Amino acid sequence: MSRLLTVYATAASTRVLTILLAVISKAFVDDYDSSAETILLGSSTALIPNKLLYQFFSVFVRWDAFYYLHIAENGYVYEQEHAFFPMLPLLSRLVSDTVLSPFKYVIGDQYTLVLSGVLVSNISFVLAAGVLYKLSNNVFHGNETLAYLSALAFALSPASMFITSFYSESLFALLTFTGMLCVSRQQYIRASVVWGIASATRSNAVMYAGYIVYDLVVRNYIRHRSVKNAIAGLTLAMGCTMLVCLGFITFQVYGYHLYCILDDRPWCQQTIPLMYPFVQKFYWGNGFLAYYELKQIPNFLLASPIIMISCYGIWSYISFDKSRFWTIGMKSDIEQLDVAPASEEKDEGVEEVPISSGFLSDKTLPHIYLWAILVIIVVTSMHVQIVTRFFSCLPVLYWFIGHVWMTTLTPTASKSQKLIAKSILYYQILYGLVGIVLFASFFPPA
Repeated sequence: MSRLLTVYATAASTRVLTILLAVISKAFVDDYDSSAETILLGSSTALIPNKLLYQFFSVFVRWDAFYYLHIAENGYVYEQEHAFFPMLPLLSRLVSDTVLSPFKYVIGDQYTLVLSGVLVSNISFVLAAGVLYKLSNNVFHGNETLAYLSALAFALSPASMFITSFYSESLFALLTFTGMLCVSRQQYIRASVVWGIASATRSNAVMYAGYIVYDLVVRNYIRHRSVKNAIAGLTLAMGCTMLVCLGFITFQVYGYHLYCILDDRPWCQQTIPLMYPFVQKFYWGNGFLAYYELKQIPNFLLASPIIMISCYGIWSYISFDKSRFWTIGMKSDIEQLDVAPASEEKDEGVEEVPISSGFLSDKTLPHIYLWAILVIIVVTSMHVQIVTRFFSCLPVLYWFIGHVWMTTLTPTASKSQKLIAKSILYYQILYGLVGIVLFASFFPPA
């Protein structure tokens, strides 16, 4: 079996295992919150009793999934629902009304819609694992070991239950990785269209325009040392940026016509009347240092492992070549060095990895910038406990984990390197398993 097929099989197997563990744990642990019983009403025309349907499907409808389900059923009814973007509900509704429409006679309309959302999420996850493998191979010039380990790290994501349920994380990861693969192939228009769809799935997709700007302007200038070429690249990058933001902008225009034409909400009077930041602050309490309260200390502790891994990964990259990081790749401290020090001594069965085709390469630089920006945003301005699922779409996180795991394959790997690699693996598995049980029974964290 090829490595790509192994990646697909591993991703699919982890989803099946996650679902089985969730359903089994639900049978032994009572729900912390009973609101799912009120929302999942079932259907009197369904052939299968509602009690059995609820026992299975309720494990997928927790926390944010209630909003996605309600939007898929009824459209946007309440202002606070505009924190959740429309692509997942639209796709779920489409699949429910077409491919899965026969299931409505067996399990009813609502549960068919839940099934549709879960299928979209899980199929997206499996496909995303394959795209991540292809992306990694393309970015790192055929470094298959790093590509393979990174894809396996993605399959073992600690946000396991969130990316299996009626949530947008898996769909967003698929769109994110696909757009990045297009950029790595210099298919900028195609990447912009894919990310335009992504920006109708989650708001942070608009930041991906930075990859195109970096490629077309910064790297173009570094290669040719020509201001003329850089300006030409900037012109194309500006058009691509508009495409990337199209999904987000369309959703904001929709909100404006929904609430500002006949009504007069506070955000409608702003110079740029954007609904999304208002909803995030007013209804969900997001904002700079807004989450810094004593009662949130447990959530900061829950988020600390992935934040520490992120800070360690970012610092490892920066410390390897500080000039490269601080000059956006225009200068470098590394001269005539193409092989990482850890792999100087060859061992049979262990490939020698050039720096130019590994995590420490120049190709990783724009991903490091995004990673660092998102760490700052999460720590200062968001509900910090969502970091595990918020970072589930970051290939650089999995590249770093794969890089750490690769160090244990070298004969010069130290005890501390092996300990760090094992700790990350154990964290992913244990946090994922605990998260399955908690999520399935409606326990925090959300």
